[in-house]
Amino acid sequence: MEEFGVTTAQTTTYQAWFDEIISSGLAGDLIWQSGSHLSSGDTPNDGFAVYPDGAVYPILKAHAAALKARG
Repeated sequence: MEEFGVTTAQTTTYQAWFDEIISSGLAGDLIWQSGSHLSSGDTPNDGFAVYPDGAVYPILKAHAAALKARG
């Protein structure tokens, strides 16, 4: 599954999607937009960006670990 995102209820929606990806056996996924805080300012955010200090980031990290653990 590739390039998906949501602009509202991000934490609950991403968690539900990630749970479904893990339980379905999909090989992996790709969120629409990762954000960064650069010295020149934040990268563009169309409302879908996931930044390292945001609420979705820990969910994303746990999901990546779960995918990796499956082998």
